[in-house]
Amino acid sequence: NHANPREFFDHARNKRPEVIDALAERGGVLGLTMYPNIAGEWCESVERWCELVARTVERIGVDHVGV
Repeated sequence: NHANPREFFDHARNKRPEVIDALAERGGVLGLTMYPNIAGEWCESVERWCELVARTVERIGVDHVGV
């Protein structure tokens, strides 16, 4: 998928925490995206984008995050 955690930017395509947790528990991957309409201010700089990626990895693990 192309989505981000909804906790970072409220967009209908972004996933709620319980969905992200269930995805990781079942071995799935959340494919993060830098689309401005989905990422908002998190794609304004490389540093902000890396923070979003790092915080998502901390939550569900590197094996469940795609970029």
